[in-house]
Amino acid sequence: EVYDLGAASLVQKVKAHDGAVWSLDCRANERGFATGGSDHTVKFWDYELVKNDSTSAKQLAIVHTRTLKVTDDVLSVKHSHNGKYIAISLLDSTVKVFYEDSLKFFLSLYGHRLPVLCLDISSDDTLLISGSADKNIKIFGLDFGDCHKSMFAHDNSVMQVKFVPNTHYFFSAGKDKILKYWDADKFEQIFVLNGHHAEIWGLCVSSIGDFIVSGSNDKSIRIWERTNEQVFLEEEREIEMEQLFEKDDQLNNESRPGAIEGSGLSNRLDGDKPSKSTKETLTAGDRLMEAIDLVEFDIQRWSDYDKALKASQERHSGWLVHPMDETPSEPSTKEPPVNPLLEGKTPHEYLIRQLKRIRAGDLEEALLLLTFNYATKLIKFLSSTMEKGTSIELTMKCVLILVKIHQNQIISDKSLLETLQFVRKHGKSHLKRYRDLIGCNVAALK
Repeated sequence: EVYDLGAASLVQKVKAHDGAVWSLDCRANERGFATGGSDHTVKFWDYELVKNDSTSAKQLAIVHTRTLKVTDDVLSVKHSHNGKYIAISLLDSTVKVFYEDSLKFFLSLYGHRLPVLCLDISSDDTLLISGSADKNIKIFGLDFGDCHKSMFAHDNSVMQVKFVPNTHYFFSAGKDKILKYWDADKFEQIFVLNGHHAEIWGLCVSSIGDFIVSGSNDKSIRIWERTNEQVFLEEEREIEMEQLFEKDDQLNNESRPGAIEGSGLSNRLDGDKPSKSTKETLTAGDRLMEAIDLVEFDIQRWSDYDKALKASQERHSGWLVHPMDETPSEPSTKEPPVNPLLEGKTPHEYLIRQLKRIRAGDLEEALLLLTFNYATKLIKFLSSTMEKGTSIELTMKCVLILVKIHQNQIISDKSLLETLQFVRKHGKSHLKRYRDLIGCNVAALK
């Protein structure tokens, strides 16, 4: 069908193929175009001015000039910009290149495992890219037909690929609702454009590459404009890895470690509310491990000082007081300086402060990131804190989560059994005291 855009009217309707028409591409000289269909043919058409019988005025029409017969359905057609070649993709998963003037065979490009749904040729006619239902994009050289690179591009079929004019950058669109921007020379993804809510069927790049237009099964057409904002590939890779991690974690969330059957512990402390690791929980887990290392180092530092001080005092206990001295000479052991990283707190107070800084909803995921070695250290530190009766609710919650996660290792290792017995004994008494206090306050409020 030929339309007059100015008048928004149908000019001509032609039966072009015996089956569905899958592709249409204009020639570089803009004097005609080619179509490919399911009838195993590529047909060439020219524009002509013909006289309208009703108005006696000339109007644009199309005339069929040549036909190229192939062995399978034609899914995509593309002319080279120099007018020398025409590339077609077939249902048999191959791309074939012909000379446009004589329609003689030139190259056959192999590699895709499923039908090639789209292709495009760069402005300098050196590269050909193809997108397939096998989710891959392949970059071929048009000089010898060699495959420069095969890239896994989308999570579903690649529906469209388009070069940016006068560059080797290109866009791809897929059934996974995503647009992607690529560098065909460095074979790397630059960034991702999200916005559509269904499969993307169509994609077009402007003549100077300042905007692109995409059409989707969500019944929307979106226009994406180029901005002057700089793109940093390292940041894009980090965002991509975070999204991939979150996606994989969400899919595998139910297979996470939990309590063993018959233990009486539920798989989740907070009922069946789902949770997932995010950038915040990963950061909280890293900070918690750093806090445990810092607390362990500081406790060990003061323990070594106490031992050295005690040994020094024992060595100097038999000294006699000199007549000119009121007291015997003090040991030479120096007290270690205060660690500024503890923010003026004791090691156990600093650890509790770090736990309180983690959001309640992220606490379980942050503790899940701890290895058994870190979990053992944290439980021992929390048991010392419990002895002082501070932050009992938070302490018990952390201990229960860690026991739930590492129950199998705790049972087999048995190094924590004495510590857990201490926690059980003192935790019950402290929780009973808090429960009585809350009950008394509630009764007073009533």
